[in-house]
Amino acid sequence: MAGGKPFFSKTVEAHIQSECADGFDHARIDLDRKAAKRILHLAAIVRKESVSSVHDYDYTPSFLATDYDSEDESLKEVEVSTDCDQIVVTRDDFWWEGYLKHSDPPVSWSTDRITLEELRVALMPMKELPRHINREWHDKDSGIRLKRRLAGR
Repeated sequence: MAGGKPFFSKTVEAHIQSECADGFDHARIDLDRKAAKRILHLAAIVRKESVSSVHDYDYTPSFLATDYDSEDESLKEVEVSTDCDQIVVTRDDFWWEGYLKHSDPPVSWSTDRITLEELRVALMPMKELPRHINREWHDKDSGIRLKRRLAGR
């Protein structure tokens, strides 16, 4: 979904639904403005049509694994073959899910959810941000992202 310069980047936990499979435990999501607006558009469709979610094929995530051999247990990018990767958009949040390629039986994976509020804040013009400072956030990341934008970081 992301084709232009990323303006929204977030690393989230990822979960493989098998005790036997390994390969990654995080996913990096890089979205350009067009992709972010499309996600918000899909959420509007969910609300308008009163459906629980909308799914669309999307291979945006890149996968990371915790390097337990490093001193700080940093994340390193890993090559993983996945299939049927989809973004799932609800009225409040979005995430990705799919399957590990060539797994038999099929092994699914999914990312943690990202709130739509985070995208709205990222797309919001700077002059509109101050009125949102005292608002309660669904998660702490939205508030942190807002404070960074106001500080010019």
